[in-house]
Amino acid sequence: MRAWLFFFFAGWIAAMTAFVYWFLPETKGIPIEQIDKVWAEHWFWRRVIGEDEAQATEKL
Repeated sequence: MRAWLFFFFAGWIAAMTAFVYWFLPETKGIPIEQIDKVWAEHWFWRRVIGEDEAQATEKL
């Protein structure tokens, strides 16, 4: 029983690590004003944000 519980949580940690690695872009050293641009250029979040929102933030 205890081994099953360990592997259950180990699986979730592996899934979260993969999510962070592939879906969250690196923002270290980037000014707060450019964070929207980083998210708009990411391969996955580009589809979610859309071009209209990305262009609107560039105008600001």
